[in-house]
Amino acid sequence: GEFCNIAGGVDTNNNLSSNADNSTDILSLYIRMKGGYVRGSIYGAGAYAQAHGNRKIVITGGTIKGWVAAGCNGTSDESSGGTLNGNTYVYIGGDAVIGNTDGSQPITVNTSQGGNIFGAGSGNSNQPETGRVLNSTVVIADNAFVQQNVYGGGNYGYTQGTADVHILGGTIGGNVYGGSNQKGGTGVLLTMKGGTVKGDIYGGSNITGTIKN
Repeated sequence: GEFCNIAGGVDTNNNLSSNADNSTDILSLYIRMKGGYVRGSIYGAGAYAQAHGNRKIVITGGTIKGWVAAGCNGTSDESSGGTLNGNTYVYIGGDAVIGNTDGSQPITVNTSQGGNIFGAGSGNSNQPETGRVLNSTVVIADNAFVQQNVYGGGNYGYTQGTADVHILGGTIGGNVYGGSNQKGGTGVLLTMKGGTVKGDIYGGSNITGTIKN
């Protein structure tokens, strides 16, 4: 099938469930893609609303013209919202394609350019917390193709805890960053056991941001 965007979360209340004893569970969300075509992006939380619970995104086939972010999209610069109070896991493997294989300019969806993988949220430059997640894990494997960069953090989003990045296979056309593109982060673990990175590998962030343990 063909999709515009796939969103994995809405507001906080819709990510909670009540038990018989009136206690509350935080739900996790699992997005699984084996084929098809996404004209936009995939993100694990809401457009800009706050969300709770862990996010797991596994993509082993199909083409995504935009980006993949485990946290929120970051479409609004509202002063509240946009954080994901949970851990994230992103697996890009199989024959998945993120971006354009012909080298043409990737599309831009909201605040981020296509062809990128973010372990946190895409985020928004006007709000420092938008796009934040707890801990992130990003795995690139098999014959996957990522046109641009792989980040343990987000674009303007970041990890509050540790970003754990594993390059096990596939081809990455740009660089690998343990941190974010335009924001800092905390701890970083970065492992490469296979695959091809056509650019460079950095433990820190890209444009700006400090990694702090």
